[in-house]
Amino acid sequence: MSINKNVYQETRLKKRHLIIFATILLVIGLCILAGGITLVVFGCKAQSAAGIALKIVFGVIMILIGLCLGGTGIGMLLVSCGMINVDQGSVKDGNSAKGMANVKLCDKCGHELEENDKVCPNCGKEIQGME
Repeated sequence: MSINKNVYQETRLKKRHLIIFATILLVIGLCILAGGITLVVFGCKAQSAAGIALKIVFGVIMILIGLCLGGTGIGMLLVSCGMINVDQGSVKDGNSAKGMANVKLCDKCGHELEENDKVCPNCGKEIQGME
């Protein structure tokens, strides 16, 4: 049931890089969004009709690109932050371990339980809430 510490640290490092990349993507998206909004606002104050149209069109395009980048950055942050918690392998969180689908563990000692177990064979704790 133990996770190789080197593999765990390497996975955690990769996820930290993903978090950094997602944060940079979010910041770039917000900057582009702000630039697009600024372009639209100043476009409305332009002197010529062609200047107004050009600034508004490019401003709207920048707003859409900024929203896409920002949304992608937020999504990546949510996913990558959640992945770090999954790798930490808390027995109490969801009563399951990394890499094991549909495995029930004892809340007290983390021992793998059989479907019909009423008491943990390792520590003797009564099993509650088994589905």
